[in-house]
Amino acid sequence: MTKTGIEIKGMKELQQKLKSLIKSIKEPKKFFGFASLVMFQDTMRHFQNEEEPKGKWKPLKERTLIRRRGGEGKILQDTGQLRNSIDVEFTNTKAEVGTNDIRANTHQKGRKIGKGKIPARPFIWYSKNAEDRILDNFMLHLKRGTT
Repeated sequence: MTKTGIEIKGMKELQQKLKSLIKSIKEPKKFFGFASLVMFQDTMRHFQNEEEPKGKWKPLKERTLIRRRGGEGKILQDTGQLRNSIDVEFTNTKAEVGTNDIRANTHQKGRKIGKGKIPARPFIWYSKNAEDRILDNFMLHLKRGTT
């Protein structure tokens, strides 16, 4: 998977804490498969709800709506290309959610263009619910691995 350079704050710390415990798990690929599925579902939910960690995405400008097919539609989903480019990978040591869409970084972080600006509309981030589900599953695998 081609990476766009999107980094999720807090994930590195979580990964470091879990890394030492992962060696205790009997079937780490199952855990990382579950984690990647939860991360993917969470990302798709952000598209559905048009949300970022701080609330709703900034609405589209009038001129953007006029340019779009039919003059309406969900933010970042005019063609569905960006949403449909989200992919997962997992191994015995990691779970990743990412995209190879070249526009992803612009929409994730925002970007100045001439006198205008494309606002940041983060779509790859993980909710508290997703973190809790992953940690609960991790604890389940950890218990199985130590008994």
